[in-house]
Amino acid sequence: MREHTKALDAIQEATEHDDEGKHTSEIQQQMIKINMALSQQRAGETEQETLERAMRDPEVAASLIVTNKTSSQTYSCIRVS
Repeated sequence: MREHTKALDAIQEATEHDDEGKHTSEIQQQMIKINMALSQQRAGETEQETLERAMRDPEVAASLIVTNKTSSQTYSCIRVS
């Protein structure tokens, strides 16, 4: 799944560099293929499984730490083993 995410990042970069739109069709086709593959991998996944998968990714786990600025309290997600 991580490879698909990297591929989506590459597709986004390709879109940004395709100033004249010469490769728009090819870029869109690749984006559709990647999104379909991601959807198939995640099909039937429960919310708990989604959370567990997300928490195995250090970048996602780090982004789930939320600071509530109005009450100055810090909340963090607990890693599920």
